[in-house]
Parts: sequence; C-alpha cells; structure tokens
Amino acid sequence: MTKKIPIIFILTLIVFAIFNNCKKTIANTSPTFHVEWLKEYIKEEDLVTEEGKSLEDIASFHYQKFVIDRIRGEKTLYVESDIPKIISFIKNTKTNLKFNRIKDNLVLIHHLGFDSSSDIANGSQLWIKTKNSWKIFDNEDNLKSINYQNVYLGSIGNLQGEKLIVNGGCCDTDTLVIFDVLENGDFKNIYSNTLYGNSYSIEKEGDLYVIYEVTVEGEKTKIEF
Repeated sequence: MTKKIPIIFILTLIVFAIFNNCKKTIANTSPTFHVEWLKEYIKEEDLVTEEGKSLEDIASFHYQKFVIDRIRGEKTLYVESDIPKIISFIKNTKTNLKFNRIKDNLVLIHHLGFDSSSDIANGSQLWIKTKNSWKIFDNEDNLKSINYQNVYLGSIGNLQGEKLIVNGGCCDTDTLVIFDVLENGDFKNIYSNTLYGNSYSIEKEGDLYVIYEVTVEGEKTKIEF
C-alpha cells in the first residue's frame, strides 16, 4: 500500500527551499568583508541588502558594496584620518551621496572612491535612466571607468546642437568624451580621447563651451572639432 505524504510536510519543504534560496541571493549580493577590522565598526543592520527602485536606493546599494569590497589589508595601511570617513560613508551611505541632476534622465553622483594607489578620494560618476531603470552611464569607450567625472551640458563653439561633455581622469591621464543629445533623449558618441601628461580645460565663453588642451607648462591650445 502506497503511503501518502502529509501536505504539511510538502509545504514545509517548499518554504524551506524558498527561504534557503533567498539567503543565497542576499549572500551573493551582499558586500564582502576582506578584512576583519572593518567588522569592528560595521554591523549587519548597517548593510544595504537590496537595491531598491529609486536612484537613491540603487546608488546606496552599489556604492556601499563598492567601498566595502575595496577595503583591503591592515587598518594601519590607511591614513588615520581616513578611517572615520570610511566608516561614516558605509554606515550612512545614502546621506553621504550627493546627487547633481543634469537632466531628468541624467544624474552625476558624488561618492567616496579610491585613487590608483587605493587611497581614499572623492569620486563622481554619471548615471542614466533608460527603460525606467537607472544604471551607470557607459559606452563603447568604457565611460564608466573614467574617474572623477565632470559633466557639462550645452553648446560647443563650432558644433551644432546640444552636447553632453564628460571629462575626468586620474594621475597623469585626462579623458574627454562628447555626445550629441538626440531628440529622442538618447546620446550619440561623437568624440573620445585621452591625454597623457597634458589635460583638458573646459571653459564657458558667453553661451558656448570652449575646450582647450593644456600642457604641463600651462600652455593652452584651443581644440577645434
């Protein structure tokens, strides 16, 4: 005679499977503590475990995880005055982020970051809203990898139409990317270049932006597009 499996037993297995899967999902997306000393300051309740739907929630999840994942090595490797900055940013990520709205679908987010030597530095990154979801603005030239972004929206000298200008870099590199702002709200890359040693200077002259290449000695040359 075949024994019937109690329905309560089946339901228990289903609930356990769902709960266990949720635990795995959270574990996979939660920040990874690579150093024990950070756990002295950061408790589980300080962690953002879900992305959320608003830009503020999505960015908080992203940058808290980014900072925690980047902290490596002994506490003594960090400048003593940087430790409170790190802890404050992780514990209060949302209030420590600064949002500069460029357009309805473009926001420049200022956050805690790291330079090429892994020292603490202020960073900034452009986010875009497409198909009702926010993500870091990227393109075929890996725009999102550009550090310390400055963003300008307007007209450039001899170029027709509105342009989105993104400039940034680190150490001895300086990158400039220019996009056409299309009528449908999209952006078309029309210029991308990285300088090594020299840098870009983006200046407003009247109603137009003018871009110069500046040498280490301070000599400026106007760039014609």
